Amino acid sequence: MKSTTSATPLVHKTKKRNQSWYERHITNPLLKLSPSNLLSRRHTQAPARSIYINDPLPGEFFDKKGKILKTRRYDSNQNVTSKYTIFTFLPRNLLEQFRRIANIFFLAIAILQFFPKFSTISPGLVILPLLAVLAITAGKDGYEDVETSSGS
Repeated sequence: MKSTTSATPLVHKTKKRNQSWYERHITNPLLKLSPSNLLSRRHTQAPARSIYINDPLPGEFFDKKGKILKTRRYDSNQNVTSKYTIFTFLPRNLLEQFRRIANIFFLAIAILQFFPKFSTISPGLVILPLLAVLAITAGKDGYEDVETSSGS
């Protein structure tokens, strides 16, 4: 009978096999997504804040030019719900309006009217209903945006 020592293993070591793409990119990262890892994140402590109501800020809050130091500026709690600005109203509104399939259809019909083969009536007359719908909807969207952003 042959005796084994700690130097000779009972089971031969097998070659380490290469992981498949699925194991490397799908299975192993998913194992790291345990609920204990996801829910036990450490939050950094926010710096202490002092609130001054109807009092001037202390002198150490300002730099030499009289501006508030960056270390003393905090994010405001203001939420902006407006969708448009003066500069982005027209492009954003047109993009939003032409997401509707009906507006794209009427634009295609209006473009086809400029070709003599497809023309039934004056091309300018065909564009008027589309422009009216776009203008009324843009006015409505602009009014709603101003109404919601003013806090009413």
